[in-house]
Amino acid sequence: MQKHINLQIRKINKINGFSLIELMISITILMLIVGGGLASYITFNEKQQLSGAAKELQTYFRSAQSRARSGDVPPACGTLSGYNVQMFQDDSTVTTRAVCSSGNIITSEHSLTGGVTPSTNIDVTFNVLKGGVTGAQNITLSLGSRSYTFKVTAGGEINQGVLNE
Repeated sequence: MQKHINLQIRKINKINGFSLIELMISITILMLIVGGGLASYITFNEKQQLSGAAKELQTYFRSAQSRARSGDVPPACGTLSGYNVQMFQDDSTVTTRAVCSSGNIITSEHSLTGGVTPSTNIDVTFNVLKGGVTGAQNITLSLGSRSYTFKVTAGGEINQGVLNE
């Protein structure tokens, strides 16, 4: 009987668990997985911000193009020549102006989201009636080490663009 009690006490005193080295290895592996996932998320987020800002800018171009084609004359304009979209290098503000005989009239100002800025100055005018563009150019937007490039052609076509890693 005494042997049986001693065996039960030994079984109770024996604690099952993990050693310190096993816990440290498990935590290290977990930290590596979380760190890799976080880095991937940051990269994904930057790409989405850049693509979103480029699509937003293309929308402003298409709006100016549409207003020029339809001859949408703002009040106090006189004769409308076209609509101009302008951005300055390292500034996220997009300004759309009606180009009129009485002077330029600002029709809208927007800031691109996420700190995205153009690599060079942008100055594109969509002409009324005759169509086409004055100042056709390749447009590159930047965020960190990534960029997004699209083109506004002399005929007024706004290309889809591509994300550069």
